[in-house]
Amino acid sequence: MAPAAPAPAAPAAPAPGVAVAPAAPGAPGVAVAVAPAAPAAPGAVEDAGSADWGDAPDSYQTSEAEDGPRHTASEALNGQVFAIGKTVDLENDGHPSLKGQGDDKLGTDDEDAFPDPLVLDRSGLTVDVPVPVTNTGHIAGVMGGWLDFNNNGKFDADESTVAPIAPNATTVTLTFKVPAAAEGKDYAGYVNDTPFIRIRIYPDTASTPTVFGAVKGGEVEDHPVVWGTTPKPSATPSVKGQLPVTGQNSWTTLVPIGAGLLVLGGVLFAWAYRRRLIIRA
Repeated sequence: MAPAAPAPAAPAAPAPGVAVAPAAPGAPGVAVAVAPAAPAAPGAVEDAGSADWGDAPDSYQTSEAEDGPRHTASEALNGQVFAIGKTVDLENDGHPSLKGQGDDKLGTDDEDAFPDPLVLDRSGLTVDVPVPVTNTGHIAGVMGGWLDFNNNGKFDADESTVAPIAPNATTVTLTFKVPAAAEGKDYAGYVNDTPFIRIRIYPDTASTPTVFGAVKGGEVEDHPVVWGTTPKPSATPSVKGQLPVTGQNSWTTLVPIGAGLLVLGGVLFAWAYRRRLIIRA
């Protein structure tokens, strides 16, 4: 009598993810077993399919193929809003576009922190960018910012800054130091013709902001930038002529139009005559 065949071993529980094994004897193909994925580490994103993405040109690492920045919903926020501006929406991938409006045209226009383009003054040594935030859960977090000063189509190491987000904050100011190599230059048309700013917020004070990659909670916004300057006050106009008139403490002063009004004594009225302002006091 032949010995009995050993009983088949019980199949092992499938490991997290997808497992591929040979098919049963005599059956064609392979058998595929799918098990629930292991939970993501804190702060990481389980699935890039439902996240808030950016929409700057892809030279700034925007799409999933470039490991673009994305923020998924976080259970830790418990339904509270933690956003740049007022709202956050979810997409399946980044939407690179030359004018930074790819995300704006999909779903809710959540890129609502600034009007596009954002006009910034870099005539000094620093650039301040006040960023509105919504923080209904009064969460302490951190904000990261990247500003393409030299318009080379990417965010360089010396073009970033961070700022804390206080639990009761409604505005967070990012202060960028103008790189020495970019002082006094506009780089118009260098790569994308329009430089960009990227802003990300993290619902965790221990986070280290990065220009790309995934995180739970928060938001990313990309905005095109136009370099402008704050108008400077003109020099004090000089008196071009003074005509004596009768009467105590009374005179007539001629001031060129466009130079502003020079008040001497108490001004009673003024009128224009032959491209000059005549002020009588």
